[in-house]
Amino acid sequence: LRASDERQKLSKDMQRRTEQLQEMEQSLPKPNGTYLSIILGSVNVSILNKND
Repeated sequence: LRASDERQKLSKDMQRRTEQLQEMEQSLPKPNGTYLSIILGSVNVSILNKND
């Protein structure tokens, strides 16, 4: 039973870490699309949502 409990704990930890990484990924700047690249050149643009 102990090994099973450890596996469950590790699985939950891995899931939590995956969710944390995905959340952090959302805050990273995205590459500009074709239209913005043509209009703005090499200027990096990040449009933040209302929560930020």
